[in-house]
Amino acid sequence: MSDRSAGCCDLPSKRRGIGFQPVGDFLIDIGRLEAYPTADDTNMMTLRILIVDDDRPARFAMAKALQQVECQITEAVDGRAALETIRNDIPDLVFLDLAMPGIDGQSVLSELGGGRSRCEIVVVTANDSIASAVDCMKLGAADYVTKPYEVAHLRAIARRTAR
Repeated sequence: MSDRSAGCCDLPSKRRGIGFQPVGDFLIDIGRLEAYPTADDTNMMTLRILIVDDDRPARFAMAKALQQVECQITEAVDGRAALETIRNDIPDLVFLDLAMPGIDGQSVLSELGGGRSRCEIVVVTANDSIASAVDCMKLGAADYVTKPYEVAHLRAIARRTAR
């Protein structure tokens, strides 16, 4: 027996409850006005995601978090590897860290951003500065997520991109 309102989405159990209302294939967080796709999304294409972070545990954790989304994940350890990967095979979605040795995330954004890239770029960083977020958005980032992030938020971004 399946209860669509209990356990139907990727939100932690403490977040499911009074503030969430089911609307079609989404649960709407009334308090934060955010929509989270439900886990029974069956009409999604296979999404190609590139995770760019110099920290191996961070890449592993993000890949693990995105396992519930039907996707093919590629990893890059720095900006140079990310640019090479994107030039060879453009992914649908890039999760990009800013602080990396060599070519940093903002340089990658400068190279790919501003609508010149056919992939969606989401900055994922520990830097929660408003100025940094504004700079990244001006350079073409589709979203700016601060660490520690909510797994449900990353999955929602991936599912939104896949539609």
